[in-house]
Amino acid sequence: MAVLRKGDGTVVASEVEMADTLLKQTIGLMFRKSIPSGYAMIFDMRREQYISIHMMFVFFPIDLVYLDRNRRIIDIKRHLRPWIGVAAAKKPARYAIELPDGTVEACGLKESETLEW
Repeated sequence: MAVLRKGDGTVVASEVEMADTLLKQTIGLMFRKSIPSGYAMIFDMRREQYISIHMMFVFFPIDLVYLDRNRRIIDIKRHLRPWIGVAAAKKPARYAIELPDGTVEACGLKESETLEW
């Protein structure tokens, strides 16, 4: 199983799930009751594009990080609200990473930082 790290080696998530098929990307975190601390779901869209994420049928808040093809953070959305949250990347992104609410702040994630997995 992959581990999500900052460029300096700091672990962001030790339990990583890849949403690398259309079905997995469509379902995402829908219908789950919760996700554990140290979890990340990485969406690989295969090419850079405008990505929008909805929170319909997601029962808990999350943080969301968008990355370019070089895995550099280009946008961050914090505290997306269950059911009604919607977040669109401000620039084309290749990856979107869904994290437990508060992870961005706890790990000190910032735009232009690179993530590895």
